[in-house]
Amino acid sequence: LAVSSDGRAWFLLNAAPDIRAQIEANEVLWPQEGLRSSPIAGVALTGADVDAVAGLLTLRERHRFVLYATEEVQAVLATNPIFGVLSPDCVARVPLPLGRKLPLATADGAESGLSIEAFPVPGKVPLWLERDGEDPGTSEGGHTVGLEIAELASGRRMLFIPGCAALTPSLLARLRGAPLVFFDGTL
Repeated sequence: LAVSSDGRAWFLLNAAPDIRAQIEANEVLWPQEGLRSSPIAGVALTGADVDAVAGLLTLRERHRFVLYATEEVQAVLATNPIFGVLSPDCVARVPLPLGRKLPLATADGAESGLSIEAFPVPGKVPLWLERDGEDPGTSEGGHTVGLEIAELASGRRMLFIPGCAALTPSLLARLRGAPLVFFDGTL
């Protein structure tokens, strides 16, 4: 999923392993200002599952963008050396606090006209971080989050909730009245 307020700066919600095919299929994500340019201004992660982060490795070619994720997810990426290809001088890492709206900004600090708020949803640690013989259980920490994206000028908003393991009263309250919801449950 990609969102934009102006049609020029796009923010990906997660970076799926097939992101290259998704970019090729959507002309708005093609280079606009030269071969090495990209309208992808940022990526917001809802967790560290392979389905959410593997596509980051495709975006590594010295492309400047902002990586938004909770501190828990940022820590997972920092401890895995393969994500070192996301050079800190090109990829700014911005922690997403739970329950607080932040403006989405481009790598050069320009405002995008969008805000983002991460909120906890029942989930589990990524499969590749589970330990053999241990039940990972579910929690509402920062390993799995939902995102509310809002357009500042119009107030229009949407919810993006992938990998949700249960519907809690607080999540049901957030969903009530939401004009647009992308939801994927998990077992």
